[in-house]
Amino acid sequence: MNWFLAKSEPLVYSIDQLRKDGKTLWDGVVNPQAVKAIESMKPGDRVFLYHSGGQSEIVGIAEVLTAGRTDPNNEKSAVADLGFVSKLDTPTGLREIKESHLFDDFAAFWIVGGGGGELCRRACTRWAVAGADRRCRRTPYRGGGCL
Repeated sequence: MNWFLAKSEPLVYSIDQLRKDGKTLWDGVVNPQAVKAIESMKPGDRVFLYHSGGQSEIVGIAEVLTAGRTDPNNEKSAVADLGFVSKLDTPTGLREIKESHLFDDFAAFWIVGGGGGELCRRACTRWAVAGADRRCRRTPYRGGGCL
């Protein structure tokens, strides 16, 4: 299982909206590196949801429901279906992420985001292994709860 980081401004699409919807089509990504990352997503992979726009924190976890694929409406973009897994009890801020030093060897993240951003796969897997994924509420989705 791979881990990714998806960015969204909470006023555009929030973790609370994903919880209400249950699942969503993650689209609008045109950065070539992020498009490649989405295309590499497989069902069962996990995604940290990161709120930008002043919050700058990981707020929840989603699961990849369908393999990443080329966006049928834009051949330079990619899409994947994501399902709600959980909301973190305590969001993980950008400062805490930086202070963890788990990402020191990554010059930049490439988060898969609906308007651009950055994304990580190996680094997010490290973050998950370090326990960030255990800071969430249990939910009934897909057997529910954290890993």
